[in-house]
Amino acid sequence: MVFGPPVFAGEKTSELVSDVIGPPACTVINFGRYDEKSKKNLNEMITGLNHRVDADPYEELMLEYGSYGQYRFGNELFIKSSLSGVIISESGRVLTLAHGVGPESDNVIYVAWSYSENGPRMLYQARILRANMALDVAELEIIETKIKFPYVVWGDSSEVKTGDDVFIISSPLGMPFTFNRCEVAHSRRTRGLLKALFNFNAPCESMMQLSGNLPGGSSGGPVFNVRGHLLGFVQSRIEKEPISDRGGASGGEESKFSGKNNNPPNINFVLPANEVRKWLEGK
Repeated sequence: MVFGPPVFAGEKTSELVSDVIGPPACTVINFGRYDEKSKKNLNEMITGLNHRVDADPYEELMLEYGSYGQYRFGNELFIKSSLSGVIISESGRVLTLAHGVGPESDNVIYVAWSYSENGPRMLYQARILRANMALDVAELEIIETKIKFPYVVWGDSSEVKTGDDVFIISSPLGMPFTFNRCEVAHSRRTRGLLKALFNFNAPCESMMQLSGNLPGGSSGGPVFNVRGHLLGFVQSRIEKEPISDRGGASGGEESKFSGKNNNPPNINFVLPANEVRKWLEGK
């Protein structure tokens, strides 16, 4: 199969979730920081999964070790977590959130992605190119592959209007290609207001607010307009209503909310694409 140009250019929402082709949204798996022997063992494990016949390597990995938490490989104890990301170049550069991969350049990172929505998700080794913990964004690079990846088309997040329909393709709790449709509840929420209401230190001067039941673990999920152009990344959400003036937000910051019920207020914050592009371009 030949990997072509940007998947999203000119496509409609219904076509982006067809069985024919999947978008460049991906799952990022972080195994943490280990010595060279541990890295070698992990690489051998992933290589073994990728060479199984008639199997989805990512599904095999999840069946064997689960999505989150600790597990043993031989005599070694590993900690694994996952989050969402998006491919931004045909060479396999990936954007995700920094709080999911950390600033350590020697973390063991893999990217799971499939050209077809329902096809097997291959596991590609990746390395951290750079991370901005303040902005909460990290750039990765898939290594040791010769294929050309379809990549995202950037949108202009400054043109987003309150009431616009958007959709998110994320990997909540490690479940890839989870589609959610949301509405822009407010195009710009200032850092000062979020700090005053929720004690939330937003990573940029203004954040996009979405209304919708986004599942936990959607951090890094790319947010698209109806044309399939990238508008931003799911960065945090309010999980419960605050009972004091010391709030917080899950995702980029630890949640400090509590309450009598578990009904989420459907308040989600998005890191705008324009802010990420400025960082990528060194502006």
